[in-house]
Amino acid sequence: MLGGFWGRVGAVGAGKLAYAASLLGAELALARLLSPKAFGTYKQVWEVFYRPLVPLATLGVPAALFYFYPRTPEQERGRLMVTAGGTLLASGALVALSLFLLSPFFSSSLGNPYLQDLLRPFSLYIGAMIASAFIEPFLLSSEKIKILLALSLMHSFSLACILIFPVDLGYGLGGAFRWLCLLSVGRMAFVWIYGIRGAARGLRNRPVFGPLMRYALPLGLSTALGGLSIWVDKAVVSLFYPPAVAGVYMVGAREVPFVPIFLGSVSSVLSAELNRRHGEGPEAMVAIWGRAALKVGAAVFPLFLFLFAFAGKLLPWAFGDGFSGAVLPFRLYLGMLPLRAAAYGPLVAALGRPNLVLVGVVGDLVGNAGLSLFLVPRVGPWGAAFATSLMTYLHVAFLLWAICRLSGLPLSRLLPWSGMARTAGCGLLGLGASLPFLTLNFPFLSIATGAGAFGVVYLLALKLWTGERM
Repeated sequence: MLGGFWGRVGAVGAGKLAYAASLLGAELALARLLSPKAFGTYKQVWEVFYRPLVPLATLGVPAALFYFYPRTPEQERGRLMVTAGGTLLASGALVALSLFLLSPFFSSSLGNPYLQDLLRPFSLYIGAMIASAFIEPFLLSSEKIKILLALSLMHSFSLACILIFPVDLGYGLGGAFRWLCLLSVGRMAFVWIYGIRGAARGLRNRPVFGPLMRYALPLGLSTALGGLSIWVDKAVVSLFYPPAVAGVYMVGAREVPFVPIFLGSVSSVLSAELNRRHGEGPEAMVAIWGRAALKVGAAVFPLFLFLFAFAGKLLPWAFGDGFSGAVLPFRLYLGMLPLRAAAYGPLVAALGRPNLVLVGVVGDLVGNAGLSLFLVPRVGPWGAAFATSLMTYLHVAFLLWAICRLSGLPLSRLLPWSGMARTAGCGLLGLGASLPFLTLNFPFLSIATGAGAFGVVYLLALKLWTGERM
């Protein structure tokens, strides 16, 4: 099973990695092409609006498709897809219209007049992405991985070109965002033609809206509020500081760009796998989940150690000397990285209690918002990053407790703790080998040689100590 599992993760991850690379490449280019205020506005559009609105407005329908599609008889899947697609289309249209009409209000609230000119064209992009959000669970659950990969690669390449070239040619962000609208509409049209074709016969049957949404809404709220937990610190900093300062904070207040893509791929494939094997019982599901966490930990533990040590050289080199203030928020966000080895929410949902995922997310969001509002005016922007990291640890502790209750297993049997400790030990050996290179004066040389020494020692230790290969 695991070979097939990781093959699917690799295929899905390649597409998501391309998407992350396109956004990161555009961000690195725009940090140099735009003024600090314009770049800060660009970051606000993506971080304050896109990232929370898309998971909020998808209403948990993609996660519900992972659950229902394998359990639905083949002859009834058409009406399931029509119901899911129609729900997302209506939600996307409502969000796009609301964001377009309310853009003056948001622009005024954040004290950024330029924001309105970008939000209006960007509203269509957000709406179209919401309306086509059913495509990943549909293609994964029906094992059409190559089509999903091709769609992701084409969208990613087009996105990078559209964000960079119009700005470079002098048309500004407004011109780039208008081209972004055309891209989103074209993608949505293809997704709907391919994903819903042949499903129209489902309209003759009784819709499945009720069962779908009863399962989806707790997951949708969980996903949306989870996004808000990562978003709320950016919103709080934007309330207290101008766009130029908020932009620097948002460059650092992020998870490692490619890691959420990899983890999202694992989570998507794991959701499908857990639900396909639900009949084997909780212990078997936890075993699959634990083996996946051990493999993911072999990537995230060393990455955490290396980036934490070299962040002071990496961010100013990548974005410019004006972004040295992003280092502390970046390190605080890195503190959450070891927790990402395991995908807790998909297991809790597959065990039949998506409402517990929602409870944990609500606690995370409320605590994060309250602590951020308390700290930011008193200690500066980095207080919001500290609040986000601290509340994430408390959130994970709650989810581990929930998994213990639902599976009937003790904490000691949930994860392969000894194997994960050995992996972390190998990472510490790699870190020791890389630290001498921090003293080099040339940032790129320091980072490259340090990464090389770290990688060689870590992989050798991993092979000799654990018998594992990356």
